Formats: sequence, structure tokens, C-alpha cells
Amino acid sequence: MNSGSRASKPGETTILTKPFAFSELKARIEALRRRLHLQMIETRLRLGDLEIDLFTRKVSRGEIPIDLQPREFRLLECLMRNAERVVIRTMLLEQVWKFYFDPRTSVVETPISRLRTKINKGFTHHLIHVVRGVRYCMDPDA
Repeated sequence: MNSGSRASKPGETTILTKPFAFSELKARIEALRRRLHLQMIETRLRLGDLEIDLFTRKVSRGEIPIDLQPREFRLLECLMRNAERVVIRTMLLEQVWKFYFDPRTSVVETPISRLRTKINKGFTHHLIHVVRGVRYCMDPDA
């Protein structure tokens, strides 16, 4: 290769051999930076003034920390990842509880109620909304 670089297989890191053009080095660094940026893991989710940290598993609304049980945290994460979309009970059962059965079960209602109380307590603007009893939605503008 005349460009001063070589790689034995596609996808492997290329090696720049001397002499090489500075512009080629710069282009490779930029390509590597873009590739690493795409691989970064999302660590925080935000919706309005509500924020969850996926690594530390901490939740806050405004400046107020909110203590959640592990299942409540998973439930909130699922709702926030689907913010402004309606989430049906079956989806919550599958993603949070890992249940794959009759969606008429009432196992979701109590944790949703507790989560809504914790998230909305002390705030006039509510973030979690029930849509006709079987669907849920997080909407900062509702």
C-alpha cells in the first residue's frame, strides 16, 4: 500500500508506517474517535426535570433524590426509554418482570401506583400517566 498503512484483515487496526502524511494520521484519529463515540454506553436518561443514572441507579427529580426499589427502577427505566409513547402492560410484564403470559394480570398496577407516588410527590406537574387502565405514558408536557 502506498499510503503508508497496512492492515492484515478488514476491521483490524491499521498500522501507519513511516513516512506518513499528517493528514492521514489526523483522519485515522478522527475515525477512531467517531467509532468510540458510537460505542459509548448511555449512562443517564432525562425527561423534563427527572433524571436516572443507569450505573449508580440513582434517581432525582429537580434537586430531590428519589429512593426506588430495584423493580421500580427497572419500571421507570422502561417508561423513560419509551418516553412520550404509550407502553402497554404486556410490554412492562415482559421487560420488567420477564413474564410472558396473560396480560390481564394485575401485577403491574401496585408498582406503577407506588412509582407514580414517588415520582410525582411534591410536584404539581405529573410525569407518569395512566391511559385507560392498561397502558402507561411518561410525558413531560402533559
